[in-house]
Amino acid sequence: MIKNLFKKAADSYKIGDLVTSERIVKQILSETPDNISALILLGSIYSSRHQYGKAISQFKEVLRLDPDNFESLNNLGVIYRRLEDYETALKLIRKTLTLKPNSADIYYNMGNIYKCQENTEMAIDAYRKAITLNPLFVLAYNNLATLYQHSGNT
Repeated sequence: MIKNLFKKAADSYKIGDLVTSERIVKQILSETPDNISALILLGSIYSSRHQYGKAISQFKEVLRLDPDNFESLNNLGVIYRRLEDYETALKLIRKTLTLKPNSADIYYNMGNIYKCQENTEMAIDAYRKAITLNPLFVLAYNNLATLYQHSGNT
Protein backbone atom coordinates (compact mmCIF):
# COMPACT_ATOMS: atom_id res chain seq x y z
CA MET A 1 0.00 0.00 0.00
CA ILE A 2 2.68 2.53 1.04
CA LYS A 3 4.83 1.55 -1.94
CA ASN A 4 1.95 2.24 -4.35
CA LEU A 5 1.16 5.54 -2.65
CA PHE A 6 4.80 6.59 -2.85
CA LYS A 7 4.90 5.78 -6.57
CA LYS A 8 1.81 7.98 -7.10
CA ALA A 9 3.42 10.78 -5.09
CA ALA A 10 6.71 10.51 -7.00
CA ASP A 11 4.91 10.39 -10.35
CA SER A 12 2.89 13.49 -9.40
CA TYR A 13 6.10 15.27 -8.42
CA LYS A 14 7.75 14.39 -11.73
CA ILE A 15 4.93 15.97 -13.73
CA GLY A 16 4.90 19.06 -11.53
CA ASP A 17 1.73 18.32 -9.60
CA LEU A 18 3.17 19.38 -6.27
CA VAL A 19 -0.21 19.69 -4.55
CA THR A 20 -1.14 16.06 -5.19
CA SER A 21 2.35 14.86 -4.41
CA GLU A 22 2.42 16.73 -1.09
CA ARG A 23 -1.01 15.43 -0.10
CA ILE A 24 0.02 11.82 -0.75
CA VAL A 25 3.41 12.19 0.96
CA LYS A 26 1.78 13.64 4.06
CA GLN A 27 -0.61 10.69 4.08
CA ILE A 28 2.35 8.30 3.91
CA LEU A 29 4.14 10.16 6.71
CA SER A 30 1.04 10.06 8.92
CA GLU A 31 1.25 6.26 8.75
CA THR A 32 5.06 5.88 8.65
CA PRO A 33 6.66 9.06 10.06
CA ASP A 34 10.22 7.78 9.61
CA ASN A 35 9.78 6.94 5.93
CA ILE A 36 13.02 8.36 4.52
CA SER A 37 11.90 8.34 0.89
CA ALA A 38 8.74 10.25 1.78
CA LEU A 39 10.68 12.77 3.88
CA ILE A 40 13.10 13.36 1.00
CA LEU A 41 10.25 13.80 -1.46
CA LEU A 42 8.51 16.27 0.85
CA GLY A 43 11.78 18.21 1.17
CA SER A 44 12.07 18.24 -2.61
CA ILE A 45 8.51 19.52 -2.95
CA TYR A 46 9.25 22.35 -0.54
CA SER A 47 12.50 23.13 -2.34
CA SER A 48 10.67 23.26 -5.68
CA ARG A 49 8.36 25.86 -4.14
CA HIS A 50 11.35 27.81 -2.78
CA GLN A 51 10.16 27.06 0.75
CA TYR A 52 13.74 26.49 1.80
CA GLY A 53 13.20 26.58 5.55
CA LYS A 54 10.67 23.74 5.33
CA ALA A 55 12.89 21.84 2.89
CA ILE A 56 15.89 22.15 5.19
CA SER A 57 13.81 20.80 8.10
CA GLN A 58 12.79 17.75 6.07
CA PHE A 59 16.32 16.96 4.89
CA LYS A 60 17.70 17.43 8.41
CA GLU A 61 15.10 15.01 9.70
CA VAL A 62 16.34 12.46 7.15
CA LEU A 63 19.91 13.04 8.36
CA ARG A 64 18.78 12.49 11.95
CA LEU A 65 17.52 9.06 10.85
CA ASP A 66 20.34 8.36 8.38
CA PRO A 67 23.36 10.67 8.93
CA ASP A 68 25.04 9.64 5.67
CA ASN A 69 22.02 10.02 3.41
CA PHE A 70 23.58 11.12 0.15
CA GLU A 71 20.44 12.62 -1.38
CA SER A 72 19.63 14.77 1.65
CA LEU A 73 23.21 16.02 1.97
CA ASN A 74 23.28 16.90 -1.72
CA ASN A 75 19.89 18.61 -1.62
CA LEU A 76 20.90 20.62 1.44
CA GLY A 77 24.09 21.69 -0.33
CA VAL A 78 22.06 22.95 -3.28
CA ILE A 79 19.63 24.80 -1.01
CA TYR A 80 22.38 26.50 0.97
CA ARG A 81 23.99 27.59 -2.32
CA ARG A 82 20.67 29.12 -3.35
CA LEU A 83 20.56 30.87 0.03
CA GLU A 84 24.12 32.13 -0.64
CA ASP A 85 25.53 30.30 2.39
CA TYR A 86 28.44 28.98 0.38
CA GLU A 87 30.51 27.78 3.33
CA THR A 88 27.73 25.48 4.53
CA ALA A 89 26.96 24.40 0.97
CA LEU A 90 30.60 23.40 0.34
CA LYS A 91 30.81 21.56 3.66
CA LEU A 92 27.77 19.47 2.74
CA ILE A 93 28.88 18.84 -0.85
CA ARG A 94 32.34 17.78 0.35
CA LYS A 95 30.71 15.29 2.72
CA THR A 96 28.73 13.82 -0.18
CA LEU A 97 32.02 13.28 -2.01
CA THR A 98 33.21 11.05 0.81
CA LEU A 99 30.11 8.92 0.21
CA LYS A 100 30.20 8.91 -3.60
CA PRO A 101 33.59 10.14 -4.80
CA ASN A 102 32.78 9.44 -8.44
CA SER A 103 29.53 11.40 -8.66
CA ALA A 104 29.54 13.81 -11.58
CA ASP A 105 26.51 15.55 -10.08
CA ILE A 106 28.41 16.40 -6.91
CA TYR A 107 31.31 17.92 -8.83
CA TYR A 108 28.79 19.87 -10.90
CA ASN A 109 27.14 21.18 -7.72
CA MET A 110 30.57 22.03 -6.32
CA GLY A 111 31.37 23.92 -9.52
CA ASN A 112 28.14 25.88 -9.13
CA ILE A 113 29.12 26.91 -5.61
CA TYR A 114 32.57 28.03 -6.72
CA LYS A 115 31.02 29.85 -9.68
CA CYS A 116 28.72 31.76 -7.31
CA GLN A 117 31.77 32.66 -5.21
CA GLU A 118 33.49 33.88 -8.39
CA ASN A 119 36.24 31.33 -7.79
CA THR A 120 36.69 30.62 -11.49
CA GLU A 121 39.68 28.28 -11.25
CA MET A 122 38.03 26.00 -8.70
CA ALA A 123 34.74 26.07 -10.64
CA ILE A 124 36.53 25.10 -13.85
CA ASP A 125 38.30 22.24 -12.07
CA ALA A 126 35.02 20.96 -10.63
CA TYR A 127 33.17 21.14 -13.96
CA ARG A 128 36.07 19.37 -15.70
CA LYS A 129 35.92 16.60 -13.11
CA ALA A 130 32.15 16.29 -13.63
CA ILE A 131 32.70 15.97 -17.38
CA THR A 132 35.48 13.42 -16.89
CA LEU A 133 33.09 11.31 -14.82
CA ASN A 134 30.17 11.85 -17.21
CA PRO A 135 31.25 12.90 -20.73
CA LEU A 136 27.60 13.53 -21.68
CA PHE A 137 26.97 16.06 -18.86
CA VAL A 138 25.62 18.92 -20.98
CA LEU A 139 25.01 21.31 -18.07
CA ALA A 140 28.62 20.97 -16.93
CA TYR A 141 29.86 21.71 -20.47
CA ASN A 142 27.56 24.73 -20.63
CA ASN A 143 28.77 26.17 -17.32
CA LEU A 144 32.39 25.46 -18.23
CA ALA A 145 31.97 27.25 -21.57
CA THR A 146 30.34 30.21 -19.83
CA LEU A 147 33.25 30.48 -17.42
CA TYR A 148 35.76 30.29 -20.27
CA GLN A 149 33.86 32.95 -22.18
CA HIS A 150 33.80 35.32 -19.24
CA SER A 151 37.42 34.70 -18.30
CA GLY A 152 38.70 35.12 -21.86
CA ASN A 153 40.03 31.53 -22.01
CA THR A 154 39.26 29.28 -24.95
